[in-house]
Amino acid sequence: SGGTPGEPVAVVLPRGTAQITAVLGILATGAFYVPIGTGQPALRRDRILQKAAVRFVITDAVRGQVPWPDGTVVLDVAQAIGREPLPAPVAVAPGETAYVIFTSGSTGEPKGVEVSHAAAWNTIKAINTIYGVRDTDRALAVSALDFDLSVYDIFGLLAVGGSLVLLDDASHRDAARWLSLIEAHGITLWNSVPTLLEMLLVAAEGQGRRDLPLRQTLLSGDWIGLDLPQRLQNVAPGCRLAALGGATEAAIWSNYCDVTLPLPGHWISIPYGRPLPSQVYRVLDTLGRDCPDWVPGELWIGGSGVAKGYRGSPELTAQRFVEAGGLRWYRTGDQGRFWPDGTIEFLGRQDFQVKIRGHRIELGEIEAALLRHSEVGSAVVTVVEGDKGSRHLAGHVVPAAPVGRGPAGDGLERKLTDHLVGQLPDFMVPRIWNILPALPLTANGKVDRKALAALVAGSADEAPGFAAPETETEKRLAAIWASVLGTGPVGRHDSFFELGGDSLVGTRLVAAVHRDMHWQLPLEKLFATPTVAELAAGMDAVSGPDSEAGSDAAGLPAIVPDPASLHAPFPLTEIQHAYWVGRNRELELGNVAALFYYELDCAHLDLAALGRAWARVVARHAMLRAVILPDGSQRILETVPDATFPTADLSGLSPQARQAALEAVRRDMSTRMLPADRWPLFDIRVSLLGGGKQRLHVGFDCLIVDAWSLSLLMRDWHRFYAEGDASLPEVPLSFRDYVLAAQALPQTARYERDRDYWLNRLDTLPPAPDLPLAKAPSDIETPRFRRRGFTLGKTAWDALKRRARVHEITASGVLAAVYAEVLGQWSRNQAFTINLTLFNRLPMHAQVEDIVGDFTSLTLLAVENDHEETFLARAVHKQRQLLRDLDHRSYNGVLALREIARRRG
Repeated sequence: SGGTPGEPVAVVLPRGTAQITAVLGILATGAFYVPIGTGQPALRRDRILQKAAVRFVITDAVRGQVPWPDGTVVLDVAQAIGREPLPAPVAVAPGETAYVIFTSGSTGEPKGVEVSHAAAWNTIKAINTIYGVRDTDRALAVSALDFDLSVYDIFGLLAVGGSLVLLDDASHRDAARWLSLIEAHGITLWNSVPTLLEMLLVAAEGQGRRDLPLRQTLLSGDWIGLDLPQRLQNVAPGCRLAALGGATEAAIWSNYCDVTLPLPGHWISIPYGRPLPSQVYRVLDTLGRDCPDWVPGELWIGGSGVAKGYRGSPELTAQRFVEAGGLRWYRTGDQGRFWPDGTIEFLGRQDFQVKIRGHRIELGEIEAALLRHSEVGSAVVTVVEGDKGSRHLAGHVVPAAPVGRGPAGDGLERKLTDHLVGQLPDFMVPRIWNILPALPLTANGKVDRKALAALVAGSADEAPGFAAPETETEKRLAAIWASVLGTGPVGRHDSFFELGGDSLVGTRLVAAVHRDMHWQLPLEKLFATPTVAELAAGMDAVSGPDSEAGSDAAGLPAIVPDPASLHAPFPLTEIQHAYWVGRNRELELGNVAALFYYELDCAHLDLAALGRAWARVVARHAMLRAVILPDGSQRILETVPDATFPTADLSGLSPQARQAALEAVRRDMSTRMLPADRWPLFDIRVSLLGGGKQRLHVGFDCLIVDAWSLSLLMRDWHRFYAEGDASLPEVPLSFRDYVLAAQALPQTARYERDRDYWLNRLDTLPPAPDLPLAKAPSDIETPRFRRRGFTLGKTAWDALKRRARVHEITASGVLAAVYAEVLGQWSRNQAFTINLTLFNRLPMHAQVEDIVGDFTSLTLLAVENDHEETFLARAVHKQRQLLRDLDHRSYNGVLALREIARRRG
């Protein structure tokens, strides 16, 4: 690399073999590695490089093109791997540095823990010896390189000739993927924070697994729930569990506790246990005296594992690393105590350091970052405990200039989120904001953190700064928002985006405003004025909600339910007709059905009660009794027999045979074409997995339902199953009533307006994307479709949604923009049109949201990727275009496609 022994080299690479190769190569040269996550904000990344005095960075070609600090030598890992190998690794002294891992710092600066080869090896050797780790062991690398558990993953396994199975960035939080890898590679050792084991157990329990090959689990980094040992035994019989503790400043771990069942009755949490070999603990009071048994104090770690200090921070090193009694000690800041038998019990932190999802966070670093914002006068960050032990960060801010909770306050929250996203990792960005006129103080003048916690824990109408709706329009809007969004009380300055709104929810809200206020509210208007107060002001400006200017003057056909004619044939909608025609094997890419298929893992279901509940669902929702007649019309049958759920008992099969049987069901149900003229157009099966576990396989033909209908069906099914005598309100409206009423749409002024809008746009729409084909569609006799995708982890998804909200883009808008970008990478024409599906339930009746049917429609989105713009600018443009198009959806995309075909021959 050009570096010299004893020099830091940063590794900024995604997960994979190149990352591990870079680490080993750096150490072979006698240098030491500084891992930096690829998701770190540029400002924090550059500060780490500065503090660690890094000259050389190993990264990939993509990241090598981003701006780096002056003087940085950026090495492409592919080129580095291809160089001449060293004749032999460079010898280094045991006390030389092996790695520097940066953690959160209370002063607002990240702090780099510098660990020697001797300290790291002491821990690795101790763990391998105690737990008999050997060359036949295999581990799954679930920890990121810049998290110190990765040090053991790499060197603990490789040091004994074991194997390390790597994850890629797309699957590093995909527990289902973990399970498949554990089985495929025979993973024997699991090493993670408790949260990740919890995710693995949830996935294994959901699949009814009781045969994982794990033999040893190492847990550390956070509190370990007392339920985890038994749950681990349930899915991996014979697997030993070790609870480990310590600090990054003491080479990963310094203590261990073998957890056996049954747990001692006096345990309220799993204790730290005893020190590892060559390491030692002390518990000291505030005067520096050793505490007797049972008396809490600060935990100090001494011995061979103690780090060299904080790189580039001599003053902080002097504060936290001290000499005493002939040993070097690290003052952890943790509270703990000794039991009489020598067991160490961890009692929590004594300062403002917290653990969120295993990450050690200094609240002071977040507070310091907030104070760097020009509009912040003072700031405090606290932790809010949520349901089931979840923990979230809350930011309490006093602005430099007074603002309320109104639009200015909402704007400040968005600014602060964007500000922090640019400086800190996502897990350090508060999810909850509290804008205050002043921070509450205790009697002695300190910030009252308990009072702050109480403020964010209160309900919306009790929270400081909550502004109740004032005008009649605001009150009516707030009531509609609360109902549609499913929130508590909505204030006049609450933002549609901050309350979780997106384009689907917005469509429902617009329909509710039309239904309850007789107002034709454009979706684009909702997005442009996203608070109750702003929207109400715009509505009132046109002479009140019932005026001609604001109301739906164009009108929609009114539906009058006709239960007496429920079973008479009626026409297919455009989309239904397309699905029906698509079954024709004579058509190119025909001979297929459009299906919904999904699986539900359940436990101890009463299948008889489930069947009775489903019979009530079928009786309640008429379209579950529909068939398509040979003439292309549809009909709801008067009576149908009770649906049966074919049941297969797979409990006696081997894990491999059981998985193969489940895959066969999935393959059959997700590709099967149910006869359209025979009932039922749904298929429900049950697989018995053993141990009281069942898997429900549920499939619906899209001829009779859309995605919104599925949520209605599952809601009612669950209600009827949970409460056998439950009574739900009658729904006299039917899908037949809606379809027949919609035939009058072409006679309305609104339809004429929307038709003119689309016809004026048609000639400006570019063609479909010109994609490369592996095979001519005409050569495919039996089309089969394979879903490809990946799961974006919750942390990244939440961060993406927060950034989108700042720019008033919905999550759906972001995904549409990303989809367009991906197609643009493949398409030979950079200007193209894509069709997007939407739930087009026009508000022609108050119960239109409560009925089952296929209301799907299409909208056409023109994509003109201008590479001179940023992705953000393109996403904003597409969002605005979609909103304009959705406000003209009574003339839908199917009709527009027909017109395009007619015009273009």
